[in-house]
Amino acid sequence: MSDGRWHEAAELGARGHYARAWRILDDLRNVTPAMASLASSMLGSHLRQIGAVDDAQLADARALDEAVDAESRADAGIGLAADAIAAGDPEGAPAWLVAAEEDAMQHWRTRTRWHWVNAEMSLALGRPLPPRSALDHALLAIAACEGHSARHLAKSRIIADAVRGAGGAANVGGDLLAAADVARAEQLVTLQWPLALVATDLHKGQIAAPDLVAAAARLQAEGAAAVRAVAEGLPERYRSAWLSGPAAALLVSDGE
Repeated sequence: MSDGRWHEAAELGARGHYARAWRILDDLRNVTPAMASLASSMLGSHLRQIGAVDDAQLADARALDEAVDAESRADAGIGLAADAIAAGDPEGAPAWLVAAEEDAMQHWRTRTRWHWVNAEMSLALGRPLPPRSALDHALLAIAACEGHSARHLAKSRIIADAVRGAGGAANVGGDLLAAADVARAEQLVTLQWPLALVATDLHKGQIAAPDLVAAAARLQAEGAAAVRAVAEGLPERYRSAWLSGPAAALLVSDGE
């Protein structure tokens, strides 16, 4: 079983070492059908993170074609839902999430991801989809991964405060600051740049908690550094597009 190599690719990707992660994922595609599907899903997630949505959709579609069990089917369906949101078509996401739900509930990791994308879909649509709100999904993601993965918990907390901010809650930032501590300690650069964007939005909306306001400059600088670290870990064919993307350009511009 190649679980160790799959986890190694996940950790490398989380630290922005995408090219190194992708070499491992290429190798894993030759192990078993299930692992080939999981490797394609992880590649899709990485590509989506850097804004290469068209390539992400191709990887996730391949993952679905190769899926042979609950985990691989769930990962592929969740990825395709996230791709729809990233492509500006959140109305295309619900069907994928409904189809993936039963499989996703079988494992804490896929359950966490399923709740992440449901929360993101609600934000993108500008409305909750009954029976759960975006905040419900964010809190359920926290519950699903707590005790399993500090990285997944940190991302869940970022989403929770992003949802609170979108809802106009006051003094938001406790979960964001907790996530920042983990991202900083573990060098999770692929969490540091979205975290900085959420912190900026909360600050501009004048709903950031005092502790978050005090930490804003540091988070902004860490976000800018994370953008550069991600660029260094990308193959050349993706680097320029990443650095010219709206989120990356904003953080580097504001951080200098």
